[in-house]
Amino acid sequence: MHAHISSKAFSQGYLASFFTIQGELGRGGKGVVLLVKHKLAGHALGQYACKRVPVGDDHQWLERVLTEVQLLQGLSHQNIVAYRHAWLEDYQLSTFSPSVPCLFILQQYCNAGDLHAYVLGAKPSNPSNEELKHRARRMSRGEHDEVMESPSPKALQLDQIISFVRDITSGLHYLHANNLIHRDLKPKNCLLHRDRHRLRVLVSDFGETQAAGNARTASGATGTLSYCAPEVLIHDPTTGAFGQFTVKSDIFSLGMSVYFMCFSKVPYSCADEINDENEDIDRLREEIVAWPGIDDRRERADLPERLYRFLKMLLSRDPSQRPTTEDILRAVNEPEIQTTQHATTGSDKSISPRRRWSDGLSRSSSQSTQSHVQEPRSPVIRSESGLVLRKPRFNRESEELVSPLRLPRLLLAPEPKSGLSVVLREALGYSNPTALTAMRLLVFAAKIWSLYTPCYPYSPEPRVGVVLLVLASLDLAGLTRSVGELLSFAGLHYLFIAAATHQRTICGSTKAGPMDA
Repeated sequence: MHAHISSKAFSQGYLASFFTIQGELGRGGKGVVLLVKHKLAGHALGQYACKRVPVGDDHQWLERVLTEVQLLQGLSHQNIVAYRHAWLEDYQLSTFSPSVPCLFILQQYCNAGDLHAYVLGAKPSNPSNEELKHRARRMSRGEHDEVMESPSPKALQLDQIISFVRDITSGLHYLHANNLIHRDLKPKNCLLHRDRHRLRVLVSDFGETQAAGNARTASGATGTLSYCAPEVLIHDPTTGAFGQFTVKSDIFSLGMSVYFMCFSKVPYSCADEINDENEDIDRLREEIVAWPGIDDRRERADLPERLYRFLKMLLSRDPSQRPTTEDILRAVNEPEIQTTQHATTGSDKSISPRRRWSDGLSRSSSQSTQSHVQEPRSPVIRSESGLVLRKPRFNRESEELVSPLRLPRLLLAPEPKSGLSVVLREALGYSNPTALTAMRLLVFAAKIWSLYTPCYPYSPEPRVGVVLLVLASLDLAGLTRSVGELLSFAGLHYLFIAAATHQRTICGSTKAGPMDA
């Protein structure tokens, strides 16, 4: 018999007292995510994402749902959605339904939607209250409602794919360093946040997360089937159990998310990218288990060959051949791994936060990141293709050679440039307004001097002098916008002076002043 939830655990009316619901961000298998505005004494304190999960009057089920809250409160990383607060209260889910005990989880709001909608070009399916009011006003004026355009997938460019992979992998690396497996990594759980600098990806939804090494207890597939690794879908007929989740099954889900970023789809004919509720689960599971991997066809000629080789490794059917998160971060040319105080001691020893990627690849991917024993580093060698490799290492326990991963670097190192050329380029592009004004005054004085000096005590030819004076005045008024443009106009001025002097057309026949008349 299930224990009831104590009435003392409820904060009735907390949502209505401190938050205003502005819309619905999405729906999942366990609940709804709302967009709410935090308010206090009439003052708006920011927007948040609030996950509402019906728990009923079952304390045991509440404890299972609170697993996500316990995980979130211990995580802190720039590519992990931040947790804020959680509470219980009775909530009426629809107009005619009774109130149901619900758990509310307040989280960081990501203002640019999720990666799935971003790639497909889909608009939010659930309009906000402001959008509904705007639509009602249009209809009251007799205007037609806007026609919703069908989704138009984006062809993400290589630099944006790499940026997104770097963000997702950084968050996943942080989870793995904390001995956690996400188990439901997919584009819908990769949220986008746009700030003044760039579009950033944050990993979210930890309802299926488990500690690495723990045995899988639930039967069947966990998470969205299209992004599951094939080994977790294989059913053992004798025991009735499915395969175990590992950090390498997360890597496969990451690889399938990268595939989706590249081609706006997954490679399964039974998958429905728009609405996964339409999928035939049994047929899709059979297709995933039998999927041979990526073939040699190039669906997008604009993507480099090294990206296809990178995808093949992420989506390898053999989990031991998939790279670790550290390998992937090095492949996308991450300058350094971002770790925090929450990382385990063993991971901190084997994953230095200041290690440069030019140091070569990490230990073999056949050894899981669950192991925290530091191993001696192998000598670094560089192949003719430019890939950073390590020499094979001899495993004393198994008496076999362990070959390291040959993971292609997705971003090549920039070519070395001369220090003088860099300084010269920066100097010519200098555009500080105050400094440019002072330089314009000096250059203007030099132009006037160069115009009148060759003809002294006579004045320059009017046709030559007027043209050069007008150009010099425009330059003084702000025609040029950088040091390079200023020097270019000055060069043209002196070139014109030299040509006119050579042709003896620069000077007029009258004297420069009345005292010489």
